[in-house]
Amino acid sequence: MSTSNNITEGRESAPQPGTEMAEYKAGPRKRKPTHPGQVLKTQLEALGLTAYAADSLLGVSQATLG
Repeated sequence: MSTSNNITEGRESAPQPGTEMAEYKAGPRKRKPTHPGQVLKTQLEALGLTAYAADSLLGVSQATLG
């Protein structure tokens, strides 16, 4: 009995023609990635919370939230 949840485990045959996924090269980035702190700040503002109020609700220090 297999203990794996992977339904493709043990498949010995090659993929069927036409079922392969196309590969595309990633192009140059057009913008810098968004900092996670900016996402958090936006969400806190939408909830009407300051970092000071949120730190105790989340159980982290003020320094963690900046």
